[in-house]
Amino acid sequence: MLQKNEQRDRRSEIIAHATELFLKKGYAATSMKDVAATAGIVKSSLYHHFASKEDLFLSTTSAGYAEHLSRLKRIRGTPDLDPRQRLSDLLDVVYASIVESNIGRMAPMIAETSRLFPQVAEAFHANFIEEMDELLRGCVEDGVARGDYRPLNDPGVDHLFCSPPVSLALSRAMFASFADLDAQFPIAKTKAVHLEIVTRVLIPPAI
Repeated sequence: MLQKNEQRDRRSEIIAHATELFLKKGYAATSMKDVAATAGIVKSSLYHHFASKEDLFLSTTSAGYAEHLSRLKRIRGTPDLDPRQRLSDLLDVVYASIVESNIGRMAPMIAETSRLFPQVAEAFHANFIEEMDELLRGCVEDGVARGDYRPLNDPGVDHLFCSPPVSLALSRAMFASFADLDAQFPIAKTKAVHLEIVTRVLIPPAI
């Protein structure tokens, strides 16, 4: 029987193989049999790690997501951070989780899968996105209570933080073959401009 570390390593290997297959063939055209063959295991062993193709797909798109959520929790749990630095730290996590991750690479396919297989989209939102949105709102609400930030409409917080990186992730995935991808769709520059916008919206001007 595989030990816990071996099981975790094997699971990570399967996720890596499945990610490449999903990117190459799409969700509908990728079978569990395909993934098992590519990973060099029998199909029954694959089901030992993942209950279904939906479960496997969610695991590929959310790889590393738990660490991003932990970082958000640490930021929220550090109330003495400089207000602007807190916003910068929050955006670092948002861009890492949305742009510099499997979510970013698979953004167009996630959008297509959401349309064709709504149950997958619902599970992805319920299991991952909702908690990130809740933590972002909580960080802003805590700052408002301390007087660090202006009050902001609750639905607006999610869009303020997440809409630009989602758009950037889609663009980078759609035009990944461009030789000048980083020049046309730069991550650091976009994040810096985004920080200025968020700062102007949330931080009251000095009197």
